[in-house]
Amino acid sequence: MEAAQLDYNEALARMVAHIELAALEKVEEIDLATEEAFKVEMTRIYIQSVRNISDEYRNKCARLTGRILREQNFAVAPHRTSFLWAQRRAIEAVMEEAVHALHHHLQHNPKVYANLLCDLLVSALCRMHEPRVLVCCRQMDLDLMKDVVPRAKQKYKKMVGQGCTVYRHPEYLPQKSLGGVEVLRIDERIKVCNTVYDRFMTVVQSNQVDIRKMLFPVSR
Repeated sequence: MEAAQLDYNEALARMVAHIELAALEKVEEIDLATEEAFKVEMTRIYIQSVRNISDEYRNKCARLTGRILREQNFAVAPHRTSFLWAQRRAIEAVMEEAVHALHHHLQHNPKVYANLLCDLLVSALCRMHEPRVLVCCRQMDLDLMKDVVPRAKQKYKKMVGQGCTVYRHPEYLPQKSLGGVEVLRIDERIKVCNTVYDRFMTVVQSNQVDIRKMLFPVSR
């Protein structure tokens, strides 16, 4: 009986030891799995935190950059306005000088001006394309027009195949027109302005970009 009880106790002890060992192994497995899950979760949290911090930093940088740009623009605006105004005044000064030089050139080269006046009149007659017109010129050009009008009429007829009767308008062009002509339909409802100044300004307007580049080259 005692021997049997001893065998039972030994068997029970072995069973308990086996259960404890199995339990310890299970606990270790759980610990390992928990540790791995913990590492994964911490890695996820770290990455997400880095992303959040990066996003917040970028947003702060963007806001700061925008504020700095606004402040700079506000500070620079008056200077830029003054600079643009100075540029415009410089261009106007150059244009005034060019007008003066053109006036001087035409005034001291009557043959050149006579040919130019004839071409301007022919151009205006072609644009008007009427059988009868009124022509307005500067008072100082009246004598010159006596020779220019017949030549212009001849050129016009050769170009379009029909003649044109030209009458002198009672009014005169102002001196600032630099010469040239204005041609009006006989009822004065339509007018073609072909003065030297208008043609000059047309050339200036069509070449504004090139003029700015020449006057204010971009430094590299």
